[in-house]
Amino acid sequence: MKLGRKLLFIFLLAISGCFFRVGTVAAEQIDNYQISINIQSDSSLLVTEKIFYDFGAEERHGIFRDIPYKYQRDSFSYKLRLSDFSVKDETGQDYIFTKSVSGGDVQLKIGSADTLVTGRKVYIINYKVARALNYFSGSDELYWNAIGSGWGVDINQAIVSVTLPQPLAKENLKPDCYIGAYGEREACDIIAGDLTTEFSAPRVLSPAEGQTIVLNFPKGIVAPLSARTILVYFLSDNWPLLLPIFLLIFLYFFWRKYGRDPKGRGTIVVQYDAPEKMTPLEVGTLIDARADNKDLSAELVYLATKGYLKIEQIKAKGVLAPADYSLRVLVEVDSATPDFDKKLLSVILGKKKEIKTSELAGTITPMQIKEIKDLVYEAMKSRQLFMPKSFSLRSSFIVIGILLLVVGFFAITSAGNGGSSIALALSLMACGAIFWLFSGLMPQPTEKGAILREYIEGLKLYLSVAEAERIKFHNAPAKNPAVFEKLLPYAMVLGVEKEWAGQFADIYKNPPSWYTPFPGQAFVPLAFASDLGGFSKQINGAMASRVQSGSSGGFSGGG
Repeated sequence: MKLGRKLLFIFLLAISGCFFRVGTVAAEQIDNYQISINIQSDSSLLVTEKIFYDFGAEERHGIFRDIPYKYQRDSFSYKLRLSDFSVKDETGQDYIFTKSVSGGDVQLKIGSADTLVTGRKVYIINYKVARALNYFSGSDELYWNAIGSGWGVDINQAIVSVTLPQPLAKENLKPDCYIGAYGEREACDIIAGDLTTEFSAPRVLSPAEGQTIVLNFPKGIVAPLSARTILVYFLSDNWPLLLPIFLLIFLYFFWRKYGRDPKGRGTIVVQYDAPEKMTPLEVGTLIDARADNKDLSAELVYLATKGYLKIEQIKAKGVLAPADYSLRVLVEVDSATPDFDKKLLSVILGKKKEIKTSELAGTITPMQIKEIKDLVYEAMKSRQLFMPKSFSLRSSFIVIGILLLVVGFFAITSAGNGGSSIALALSLMACGAIFWLFSGLMPQPTEKGAILREYIEGLKLYLSVAEAERIKFHNAPAKNPAVFEKLLPYAMVLGVEKEWAGQFADIYKNPPSWYTPFPGQAFVPLAFASDLGGFSKQINGAMASRVQSGSSGGFSGGG
């Protein structure tokens, strides 16, 4: 019996011993996390992290240490410059480690895939940081996420010490410290010294909890980065901001080859007649490489002077309402009429013989206007006044510009909601604006077109010159109503109709056959030009009034 009791006692003791051993095995944890930050006089930081890691009974290859280096402020990107990494144990022996960039972190993978470790280990990580300080008008500041919230184990003790490059009275320091999960601001223990300030976590940091420290100190303690260095850092961190500069350079050379105007003859000679076989719409298009709405309304006046139409001024119903105008077909166009004139009359009148300008609002679509303008551009090319690809290049530039502006706008909205960088958004919009601006420069006249432009400038000089200056012109035609009416539509597209009308104040007393003013209204050339301006304004408004809608296995880690 005594032997049996002894055996039973030994068996129970062995079992209880096993339970005791299992119950007392330490869980994986960090016993102590010590961080020493030495602020250098050049504003860089020398950081030493001592991590006393206890793997317990677990077998691991090592640990991860994720150090954030990239962040956003005011939607722009900023990057710390991390360098001079080393990892040693408590005896000064080097650990094997690899460094990589993952997202916004520099990741240190410390340990070997061929070696397993267990129990307690000490990892001493050293590195240098540039661009970590914030510079304000009256002070400088270190804001540092010393222990990130990426650790998946308890941290029993956490201490961060910050050392200034020179002693400073404690009352000139403004230290602060927070612990907790991301976004929490539980206070730390702070011991401020004249040289070193210590920040301690007052309790165990649970998994996913970290420690952030702040030290604000007077200016003059460290030398700030130069403006040039700050700019270089900023542009390298927000490199999309450089895209508009490269695009501008590229498009400049592209324009020099495909868009720069020929020199022509280089002289402007006064001309007394319109270019042969060119309508005002073609003249207006050639002078600025664009068929504007004002060119289209002037073309209607031109067709009236040719006997195809009659314009009649109608008394407005209201006292303050603008005058209305009637446009009536007198003669049907023939086969010799340019296609763009046929299309213009078709769009304005449709199948009607007469229409009021007030009835046009909402009846003309942008697509119809585009069709007219495309016919004008084809006429320009067929007359060899512009290079073949000029207008298609401009259209492509406009489309690309609009797309970039739209994408940039939505990218800015995304950046405001914590999405893409505002640097990229602004760059896209700037690139869109550059394409838009260059679109107007791309239509390239031929040498023939450039010479004809000079001719038109000479005509504009004649149309706009003051009466007192006309004596300087030689061989100028005699002024008479026929000359006035013939050149009036050209003066309209060149923007000098009032100057042209002013030259005929004394000799032009009766309205032309193609225009009927208010009954009983005295005919004055300047008033007539103004009335035609009102007619053009209503036509232009009708053309613009409708818009078509149309962690790696085997490693413990933290950051």
